[in-house]
Amino acid sequence: MDSSDDAPYFCMADTRCRLCQFALEEDDLVIAHIGGQRFSMEFNLRMADTIHDSYEWINLHTCASPRCMAEGRRIPFFHNDCFCFRLYDISDALVAAGHYTFDPPAYEEYKRSRRIKRLLAPKLRDELQIRLPAEILMMIAGLLVRECAAITAEEQSLGINVFDVTVDLGKDVYVCYTTVDGVRYVKSIGNTISKLCNEEHTVLLSKQGEPVSKIWIAEDHRGIRSVKFGFADASLAGPTPIVKSWWRAISARCDIKKITIKSDASAI
Repeated sequence: MDSSDDAPYFCMADTRCRLCQFALEEDDLVIAHIGGQRFSMEFNLRMADTIHDSYEWINLHTCASPRCMAEGRRIPFFHNDCFCFRLYDISDALVAAGHYTFDPPAYEEYKRSRRIKRLLAPKLRDELQIRLPAEILMMIAGLLVRECAAITAEEQSLGINVFDVTVDLGKDVYVCYTTVDGVRYVKSIGNTISKLCNEEHTVLLSKQGEPVSKIWIAEDHRGIRSVKFGFADASLAGPTPIVKSWWRAISARCDIKKITIKSDASAI
């Protein structure tokens, strides 16, 4: 009989559920996404451990380290509750949307949870057939934060593919915004208005024939919050939409003709 050590190794990509995008903690019941519609058995998470899945014949290394000695392919994990609560199959776009550019500050998860509760409580008030005090509605909303976040992630990923798009800056350029958990992000940039964006969320970024030598972006861990174009010697006034942060400038000696953008389910 083959030893479990002979089974292929897969490493935990990060300590965040790719559905609700909240932290995975010790002893949480979790499930790993091996690829496509293939998943591991559910198990209680123990960090820096190796779990053998005899049914899938794989080893799961819960290191969440980018430089793991096991050298297994990095795969995302889900809360088992979020996975069972999902409405659709797991898509590449949904998994990509949960990949953060960098780890957010420790307080960001608390702030996000409060934002979701504030957004959810009025909806509960409208849906429930009985009148409840605001404090009770907030308590109920607090119990549904992860489920609400998971549904939002699924809705954002519907009909979306992970793709690269080339934008010609010599033509009209439009930016489309979307709102995720109460925060506005750039969803797409293109030479035409995306069919997936409402007109009130689309802005003309630059007109045909306007030279672009500098691009300013404001971003956080989930994606780009705002983008502006300018001339080589132009300066940018005004605050970034992210509290306590600054714009990042991308410039070239000559006019920028085209840019290539990678987009996922929720942002670029």
